[in-house]
Amino acid sequence: MAKLIKYCIDTNSLIDFSRNQPFDIFRQLWVEIEKLIDNERLIAPYLVKKEIERGSDRLVNWAKLNKKMFYDIDKEQMEILREIMVDFQDMIDPTELYEDADPWVVALAKQQNTENVDCYVVTEEKLKNFPPNITYVCKHYGLRFLKGLDFIRNEKWQF
Repeated sequence: MAKLIKYCIDTNSLIDFSRNQPFDIFRQLWVEIEKLIDNERLIAPYLVKKEIERGSDRLVNWAKLNKKMFYDIDKEQMEILREIMVDFQDMIDPTELYEDADPWVVALAKQQNTENVDCYVVTEEKLKNFPPNITYVCKHYGLRFLKGLDFIRNEKWQF
């Protein structure tokens, strides 16, 4: 039996979609994205929602309407995050005012990646080892990652 494919999406991909494929022009894309959310196949840690809420555009309201996709932190994710921070302490900047969602995106994807589920990380970040970013950390843990357009291709959507 084929594995279920899920996606754990980074803030930058949602922002990129809202800017480059806006709701009013690419409505069908957003309908398909919302179907994935309804089927619990597109997820993100709640800190992605917090990062979105720092903005003032339509994406803020969209995130509020699609709150089902934003997962609270649980004990297992905390354990995974500890592992990530031991392996990649430079992934976050401790002087930043706001907590960075990036390691939580990796932790949630790693948690969701099971024998029956392939969880891909969707991010616009390019592979960079210092400071280590999402793609570099994903590669280290054997997690697949895609850019937004590759996510659309992976779902075989055509508009």
